[in-house]
Amino acid sequence: MRVEPPLVKYYINISSYDRSPLSIEISIPKVQLICTASPEVRLQLISNSRYLAMFQGEGLVVCASTSIEIANGSLYASIYPVIINESVYNISGVWLPYYLVNTVSSPNPVEVLPAQDNGYIFRFDVNETIYIKARIFPYPRELVKEPLTPITPTQNGYATHDQEPITQILIYMGMGLLGGVIGYTFPRIARIVKSRIARRDLDKEIIELLSKNPKGMSLSLISKTLNTPKSSTWKRLKRLVEEGLVEEFEGPGKGKLYRLKKRE
Repeated sequence: MRVEPPLVKYYINISSYDRSPLSIEISIPKVQLICTASPEVRLQLISNSRYLAMFQGEGLVVCASTSIEIANGSLYASIYPVIINESVYNISGVWLPYYLVNTVSSPNPVEVLPAQDNGYIFRFDVNETIYIKARIFPYPRELVKEPLTPITPTQNGYATHDQEPITQILIYMGMGLLGGVIGYTFPRIARIVKSRIARRDLDKEIIELLSKNPKGMSLSLISKTLNTPKSSTWKRLKRLVEEGLVEEFEGPGKGKLYRLKKRE
C-alpha cells in the first residue's frame, strides 16, 4: 500500500497456477475505489467499492481510494483491508512519502523501515483498518486544499515514529534530488524553508538587488532571483514605489521594469 496525497493506493498482485480464465472480486466496503490493471487483467466495475478482475495466469491491479484528509498541515489516512472473494486479506506494509514526519499509527506497526523510493515503510500484519496521522514537512506545493474535518483515529493508541531530528529531515529533503517527488531540488527547498523560518527583510533585499541592476529588472526576474512568490514580491515593489524608493517604467519589450528611483 502507498499513502501519498490525495490517494491511498493498493497494489494487488494476482496469480493462478490454473491456465483457465479466472475471475475474482475486489472490494473495500464503504470506500469508493478507482482501479486500473496491467494488460493481462480485464476489470469490470460492479459498484463504487467493488470490481471484478478477470485474468489468466498473473497480473497486477492497482486500486486507489480517497481515504486521506489534510488539515492544519497534518495528514490523516484510513487504510482499509482489501476483501478478495469475500475473504479479508492482511495488510503487510504501508509506504509513506518522505515529507510525512512525526508519524503515528493505530494499531502499532511491527517495524519501520527506510524505503529506496523516497520514503519509508510501516510493516503490519493485520486485517483491520489502520489509522495514520503525520505532519507534512516540507509542505509540497500540490497540497493546496485542506479539508476541514480530519479523520478521528481509534482508541487503541498510537505507535510513534520518533520525531524527526534535523539530520533525518535533511536526508528526506535530499531524497528529492533522486526522485523529484514534489518537483523541487534540495537547494530550492533549503532556501524556501530558511526563508519561512527566519524573517526576511525583503524590502532591503529588493533595494540591494536593484542597486546592482541599475537598468531595471522585471517582477518575474526579481522574484526568481530572491526566490520569493510573485504575489508577495509585487506587493513589496508596489509599496516601495509608493514610498518613492523604487520607480516603475516600460522596458524595451513593453514589459514593466523596476529600478531604484534617482535622487534629485
